[in-house]
Amino acid sequence: MQAIYPKKRVRAHIQTDLLKDGFHELKIITYTATNSGSIADKTGNEAYWYELKWPVYVNKKAKENFALKELEFVPEGIKISWPRYDYANFDRYVFSWYYNTGSQGSKTITDPRKNSYIDNSYIEGTYASYSTAVYYSEWEYRAGDVSYTEEIKKPEVQINEDRSVNIRWQPSKNRQHVKLYCLRTAVPTFGIPEEHDLEDLNQTTLRLDEKIGFGADYQVQLRYIPTWFDSYHSTLKLGKKLIIRNINSINLKGTVGMLLRKLALGTGLSRN
Repeated sequence: MQAIYPKKRVRAHIQTDLLKDGFHELKIITYTATNSGSIADKTGNEAYWYELKWPVYVNKKAKENFALKELEFVPEGIKISWPRYDYANFDRYVFSWYYNTGSQGSKTITDPRKNSYIDNSYIEGTYASYSTAVYYSEWEYRAGDVSYTEEIKKPEVQINEDRSVNIRWQPSKNRQHVKLYCLRTAVPTFGIPEEHDLEDLNQTTLRLDEKIGFGADYQVQLRYIPTWFDSYHSTLKLGKKLIIRNINSINLKGTVGMLLRKLALGTGLSRN
């Protein structure tokens, strides 16, 4: 391709659909007047010659291949990555997150080489959805999304001979974003349901002296309440419960053991 426009600005377009994917060398050669004032300069027989070269990478499927990668678990938290879109028509990335109790947010990234984000405030029990869009202009974009949830480990329950209950649980792995632990029980006939909010995050055991009742299922639920949540947390979506089947059939000596049904527990959420 050659374009000659004396004393004018030059703009040229190369049809990339005519090029194969991969690296190409772009070369630009320009001739300019010397302005020396000589006869040769005035007659156009004297000029400066410039040549510029640089590599150009063509990838026609870059837009089609844009999707979030597998989540990576790093010491700082959950790392969300996506393909780097370092091309001439890059405008911005927009990364966004949503948690199942309503917390959400977004971040605009204008550096095409910054193609990851670390969520360091995730709490077990939360359903999280992450999305990244790469914009080629103000409105043209392509997006990808991925979701993640990690269940709270079920607590251990021991029923004593006097029908009191000992409960033991594991602390959150991201304790700095937890405000309190919430333990709730649902009890059968003649039992008294209880709810306990525990602000001491080093506490991982609790004894319930109220009788658990009999004749039906006894249920225990553990939830991690995030630091940002200021409303009454009963509005948080409840997760699955640990269920001890029919109290009449339980041997009250020692740990319930195999009578504990292996179910996932709890719901939590975090985002500053």
